[in-house]
Amino acid sequence: MKRRLRKKKHLGEFQGMGFEVRYRIAPQVPETERDELLWKFITEAVEPNGLAAGGGGGEEHSFFVVSARNRASATNSQRLALREWLAKCSGIVESEVGPLRDAWYGWDE
Repeated sequence: MKRRLRKKKHLGEFQGMGFEVRYRIAPQVPETERDELLWKFITEAVEPNGLAAGGGGGEEHSFFVVSARNRASATNSQRLALREWLAKCSGIVESEVGPLRDAWYGWDE
């Protein structure tokens, strides 16, 4: 496949890697503080590590995290940094950080 097509289809050297993050907030955390916890996750863990996250909340927050840099992949060290932040956060009772996978075509689970 030609380089131009690999770039357009995000294949080969243009493949983008990301990972899934899920966490559950402790039931004793008041409703008024739950949004604050979400913003802390974004501003203290996601953005400082050069990442961007998309997803949603509810009882269990679930995000797919990719590099904020154009056409760059998230790295294992970035993944581990988020996992460490979640483990230290007092308002979170459960968290799971998935493995790196293809951000464009890795949804066949």
